[in-house]
Amino acid sequence: MKNGLLRLTILAIALNSAACANKEVASSTHIIQASAEAAESASMTPEEALSNARASYEEAEQQGLDFFSPLHLRQAKQSIEDAASYLQKPPKDIRNASLMSAIAAQSFIEKAYENKQQVEQNLKLSIEHKRVLDELSSAKIEAEQYQDMLASFDAVIKLIESGETAKALEQEKALIKEMSALEVSTLNNIHLSEAQQFLDKADDIDAEDFAAKSFEQAESSIEKAERFIAANYRNRKGVAKAGEQAITQAKKAYYHGLEARKLINLTAEDAERYVIDLNTNIANTYAAFNQAELEPQGIASALDLLKEKIVTLREESLKLQSQLKEADSGHAATATNNDGIRDTRPSAEQSAIEALPDPEAETVTVISVLPGFEPEPSLDDSPSPSLDSGEQFDSIEMVDED
Repeated sequence: MKNGLLRLTILAIALNSAACANKEVASSTHIIQASAEAAESASMTPEEALSNARASYEEAEQQGLDFFSPLHLRQAKQSIEDAASYLQKPPKDIRNASLMSAIAAQSFIEKAYENKQQVEQNLKLSIEHKRVLDELSSAKIEAEQYQDMLASFDAVIKLIESGETAKALEQEKALIKEMSALEVSTLNNIHLSEAQQFLDKADDIDAEDFAAKSFEQAESSIEKAERFIAANYRNRKGVAKAGEQAITQAKKAYYHGLEARKLINLTAEDAERYVIDLNTNIANTYAAFNQAELEPQGIASALDLLKEKIVTLREESLKLQSQLKEADSGHAATATNNDGIRDTRPSAEQSAIEALPDPEAETVTVISVLPGFEPEPSLDDSPSPSLDSGEQFDSIEMVDED
């Protein structure tokens, strides 16, 4: 009679669990049977068992088992709900139903931890790749694609939970390709979105007509960067450089188009005013550097002279910095006298810095005002997620380039 009642209890709980889950973990039947047997000799009350099961479930969620063992956690949750329901309204045909369900919940949670170890052991590449995607903030940057990837990952993990590890490893290959495609999409968004925005702005002002060569070079640069990222997405430095080049070309297309359109629409009088303003600006800038007037000449030659002056000033600045460092080194070598007392006099470099005008001073002397320059519209810059340029994961499978 006792064995018959036990078999009836096991059958009832098994049918209920099957109805609550489309797919069971590999050990479902064993857990249900063991829980029914354990309830026969348990010393705890159903209330105690339920309380313990709820506490274990909360801890399991905090440990991320809903990702690593979704089926186990789902069946544990259902068992807890059954235990609570049976406690309020005990079924007439199932003995110790609430206690058995609470014990079953604990068993599912314990198996969930074991399954997590199996997942971590068998899906190392996928888990590491997901960490990279999370560092790139793919979940925010490519939200829909990221959720699709999680669904694929979940399906592979459930195969391991169901005891189909070989099949899971086979499906992991497709998962890795999907994750690689997501990484490429994320990097494209991070490094090429600004370039694409400037190219779109260039298109809006008809830069393709007014600055055709610059526009074509921008399009080519973006396409080249996309191909590079697809083939070399783990080369973070190379990816960043490709993105910077694309942004530079796209900005040129926009600003060249903007200025070219102005020139095309100029009247003779406006064209003269434009040249006068440009030459004046160059002359004022030269005077600010050279303390002398620039003789009237062509724009190209005037710019060459200005460039030469800037190069000369830079060379002089570097030479002065080198001299200050040498003087500082000599000062440091003799900073301690024979009595062991440290010389607290300021270094040559410090003295030179102190002699410079205070940038925080209220009085500012304006050397020259450059007329004719109007600020051009610009895009709002948005911060990009930071990347570890040195990070490489050669074991990750690359995206096949069509």
